Amino acid sequence: MKIAGHHLVERDPYRPRCEWGEDVTVQWGDCGSVFSPHGSYVTAFFEAFPKGFFIRGEGKTVSDAELDAFIKYERMLACGNNHQWRRGSYLNGGAHCRVCGQFGTPFKPINPLGHMLKPLTWWEKRALSDHDLWVEKRFIQRETPDEQKLFRQLRLRLFLFGWVNKEGEPQPAAKEAALVGKG
Repeated sequence: MKIAGHHLVERDPYRPRCEWGEDVTVQWGDCGSVFSPHGSYVTAFFEAFPKGFFIRGEGKTVSDAELDAFIKYERMLACGNNHQWRRGSYLNGGAHCRVCGQFGTPFKPINPLGHMLKPLTWWEKRALSDHDLWVEKRFIQRETPDEQKLFRQLRLRLFLFGWVNKEGEPQPAAKEAALVGKG
């Protein structure tokens, strides 16, 4: 077990009592704020960070909070590598295991398209076509990361939603063209 550096000072008398694994970093406090839709409160807490996970225990004392966290840790260990993750509403890669209830980050983050969920306008399609032609003819030697991202997003929208011509008439999604980068 590794103890967070700010707890290694002499004025912090508490030392963990449970058998945490060697790869687990821990920290604690007697005055942690919890914000909840059901009301906020202050509590003693104990946090453990096994690789890829976060465990928080709460209680009247730090010792009680450690015991609460350790019970969650043992439940997580019993689940082994057989976690059954459900993402729920997390977009940051986080998820809860359906078996042990543990929180982890087993997924890559989801970057919502938001305003991007619509067909290309005619001028966006023209810009994409011109860009792809310039790349093909090697007029553009190197793109910035922002340019790469913009044209990737335009190709994705063309692939998924098609485009709208100058008269406002929807045109079908150009799946084949989007896949090869032509528009």
